[in-house]
Amino acid sequence: MSYYLPYFIFGGLALLVVLIAVLSFTRRHKIQKYGVETDAVISRVSRSERTDSDGRSDTYYTYYVTFTAQDGRTVEAMLDTEPSDTRIGARVRIKYLPEKPKNVILLR
Repeated sequence: MSYYLPYFIFGGLALLVVLIAVLSFTRRHKIQKYGVETDAVISRVSRSERTDSDGRSDTYYTYYVTFTAQDGRTVEAMLDTEPSDTRIGARVRIKYLPEKPKNVILLR
């Protein structure tokens, strides 16, 4: 049994990666098909640094937008990709699902 354990672990991890990719594609497709298009403003940028085992450091940025949903609520949501203009206050075009307004995609 212990001989097969690495195969089970690797298979389970591969299945998890495939599942995450499918869910991400499905969410994005649903927003593209049924989403509402609107203008948004980059409201904040979150910066994080990660260091690998060799001591190399990488910096990652997460961009957030604020927009007014159809129902009049102000919503802040995380972008799925980096916008071309990354300045706080920059206007971008997004699509979101009215039933889940925090699920947005950036339109190019």
